[in-house]
Amino acid sequence: MPKPLAIYAFTQDAALRRRIVDETLSGSVTFNDAVVQYAIDGLPFGGVGQSGFGQYHEKYSFEMFSHKKAVMKRGYLVELTLRYPPWDESKVTLMRYLYRFNYFAFVLSFLGLRR
Repeated sequence: MPKPLAIYAFTQDAALRRRIVDETLSGSVTFNDAVVQYAIDGLPFGGVGQSGFGQYHEKYSFEMFSHKKAVMKRGYLVELTLRYPPWDESKVTLMRYLYRFNYFAFVLSFLGLRR
């Protein structure tokens, strides 16, 4: 589509990343990931044209007509298999500990010291 809601690109090429940001019109761009961008509250997630919506009045009118494109770059250095299927009971338990900020239980469970 000419103006997608989001672009997800997996590349280490800095020149290609710059071209994607500069030469496309989309709601957001995420490099080397397809999930984390949604979870970051500080990044705007809206579209352009038919996929967009916004706010009006005072400064929001100006911002509505001045598109902000969220760009996120993620490296490949550390990769947790916890993010990818299949999600068995042990992975779900680990994710619950992280979601509830129970890092101590997460570490114990990750090391196999807690069931």
